[in-house]
Amino acid sequence: MRQRGRVLPTSVLVSMLVLVACVTVDSDGNEITVPTASEATVVTSPEGQPEVTTSGDCEPAADGVAWRDDATIGLELISNEDGIEVYAAEYPLPGPTEGLWTQWGQGIALGDGRHLSAVGDHLGADANSYFFVYDSEQRIVTRFGDVLSVVPHEDGAFGYGKIHAQMAMDNCGSIWAATYWGTRDDLTYENGYEGDRLLEIEPNARTISDRGAVAGEFGIPTMTMAGDGRTLVAGSVDVDSSEPDRGVLTIYDTSTEKTVTQVDDPRHEGFRALGIDPMSGNIFYSIGDNRLAAVDPVSGEFADLDVTLPGWWLRSVTRPAPDGTVYGAADDEPALFSISPSGELTDLGDPGGTTTSIAMTPDGSRIFWMPEAHGGAWEVGAVVNSMDTASGDITEVTSLLDPFEEELGLLPGGTYSIVYHDGRLILGVNASPLADDSGFGTVVLVVIEGV
Repeated sequence: MRQRGRVLPTSVLVSMLVLVACVTVDSDGNEITVPTASEATVVTSPEGQPEVTTSGDCEPAADGVAWRDDATIGLELISNEDGIEVYAAEYPLPGPTEGLWTQWGQGIALGDGRHLSAVGDHLGADANSYFFVYDSEQRIVTRFGDVLSVVPHEDGAFGYGKIHAQMAMDNCGSIWAATYWGTRDDLTYENGYEGDRLLEIEPNARTISDRGAVAGEFGIPTMTMAGDGRTLVAGSVDVDSSEPDRGVLTIYDTSTEKTVTQVDDPRHEGFRALGIDPMSGNIFYSIGDNRLAAVDPVSGEFADLDVTLPGWWLRSVTRPAPDGTVYGAADDEPALFSISPSGELTDLGDPGGTTTSIAMTPDGSRIFWMPEAHGGAWEVGAVVNSMDTASGDITEVTSLLDPFEEELGLLPGGTYSIVYHDGRLILGVNASPLADDSGFGTVVLVVIEGV
């Protein structure tokens, strides 16, 4: 077992290289040079993520499955107006499926020009999800691995049709991703489901490692990294629970690769976002009725926050800005809000529809989002919006509706992943053919330059 930091005190007992390059071709037959090993690339942490250390405790895993270069495609310019360039390509998927190709989880920028994301087949039995890396210098996206190639699996057993939780970076530069069921239909412990898996992706070593069903027989729809850079907190949902979901908060120490505790607050609702409380550094979560509570990841104790959300439950939240402020979106009455370092919540108004992901500039001066995430973005112009956090002024960065229709033959349904890095926005946009107004079925990587 690797030691990568001090061990967290246990609270409640729980159950439980050298780089080379290769040449490949894109969809038009053009040659593209793709890095195939870990070119001594150093992962640097984007603003708001834990600082990446160079400590000897950060040794590469010995059990990782090597990245592959399964498929690569170059992004094409689909719009260029007023200095805003939009590049896009359908993710290079492995083939057709009886499921529904979708992206439900938040991707992550590594800080060195690369961006990781995942797409799942939305199936139950033998379901699978795939990982992708975008290279901003070459404007190419490469499929480099899949879940079933990493975790134990028997044919016919329930698989892992989504990467639903937000990806999180630790202070060693590893990216942590959690699987989630693609469908609940016929999902039981008896038909092979053993709980969703936690995966460690090491961008420098170019490996993926399975860390097991760390939450027990639970799904993992949401996750965040605490401010110490080594403690993961996951919202974990019971597969047998009726609506609304019933679950626990699973606390996992990435430095020792062990689950520390599971915290049961029966009021926890939504299971779609976790944030860092600016006042205490504890992890806050939705308890419905326009309320938030926060858990101390060391003691496992939780308490209500003295704030009132402008919507019923928490849907999305940023990492803290340099001044500590966090920005979020509530749902069931969609609304944007901020929480200041003093604990004051400010209602920032209507985002224009359900908002499932918010990006932020490194200095916290602007936030970005795409409203009507759940398939209906095309009905409101598939706009990407920006807010000046000082003034509250909202402007439209661009509209994806016409470029998608005219250049891709698709209707943009919305995004569950929008990331800002170095003057660009990176989105995974669910989309459908023009004759299908669902907004789902294929996934497009969109990069907006000049932001």
